[in-house]
Amino acid sequence: MFTILANTILIGVAGYGIYHLKAAEVPFAYSACAYGLCHGIIDLVSYLKQECNFCQKIKEMSGSIMRLMPISMVNIEFYLKSEESKSLAFCHAFFVVPLIFEVLVSFFAEDEREISSADTLKDLTILGNIISLIFLSLNERNVLYGVIAMIEIVTNYSYILTERFYDDADDDQSTLGHILFYYFVIKALL
Repeated sequence: MFTILANTILIGVAGYGIYHLKAAEVPFAYSACAYGLCHGIIDLVSYLKQECNFCQKIKEMSGSIMRLMPISMVNIEFYLKSEESKSLAFCHAFFVVPLIFEVLVSFFAEDEREISSADTLKDLTILGNIISLIFLSLNERNVLYGVIAMIEIVTNYSYILTERFYDDADDDQSTLGHILFYYFVIKALL
């Protein structure tokens, strides 16, 4: 029941972002919100159709993309918005390359070692994005960027502590983190 509520809120927050952000003005953040909306719908459908193996596979792939793509796109947007650091914006496009690698590995991986190396690359990419966002927060003196970076840290790494107490800690905690992420991204851009 909690998963249904959390994904419904994620769909609402991402939809709010799509409605209020202008695609022509902030295309990368708009794309991140559009993907958040799609991920919320995929997650909701896969929860309601738990017996469907195809739905579960799509949910896994969508969740994997969700960990990496929105923070990369939002970083590009924030750097483009910055006057001092604008030239670094498209360096963040290289953070999307591990996303392509992750999707390919999830389709064609045959052993655990290949999956583990893709996860390591994804974790390093997420950390790079978080460090970059903290740098921009300090450079621009923007507290919201720092809050978004902290939300990403908690979303991506605190499940290690909570999974002992709660079986679905990773999924539900990620969804709550994504809700907060989109809320503060929208707040920072409006």
